[in-house]
Amino acid sequence: MTPYKPTDQRSSGMKYIRLYETTDLAELEMIKSTLRREEIDYKVLFEHTLLAGSLAAMGNHGAIFEVRDVDQARALELLRSLDVIVDMSALEEPSDFVRWVDDTTKKIPGIAHLDSGLRLYFFLAFCLVLVFLLFLLSLV
Repeated sequence: MTPYKPTDQRSSGMKYIRLYETTDLAELEMIKSTLRREEIDYKVLFEHTLLAGSLAAMGNHGAIFEVRDVDQARALELLRSLDVIVDMSALEEPSDFVRWVDDTTKKIPGIAHLDSGLRLYFFLAFCLVLVFLLFLLSLV
């Protein structure tokens, strides 16, 4: 038996959809473990932000699980078996800005491998430096 390895959305062509959001680190690890054991491909957005304890950053409420659209029903059933209550109506898609930053920063060689939250921080830091440099140029 070969070890389970999640596929990369960019290479698989599969569409990932939002499944669940959590601010509980124990629940985060329990769900990750269950999805891995059942060999369901998933992504976790903003996991590092949650681990750092910065839930208020950029409107982030917690770590967001995404699964392939073909695995959604099976993944929901697994969450129910763990007594996790999933309110699908409460899940909103990330803003267009966050999606744009995510898609754009995936193309930057030095940071493409990082989590979405960290890439967002790099993007915001770049913008801040750019604004500062423009401010310095306006003084000259």
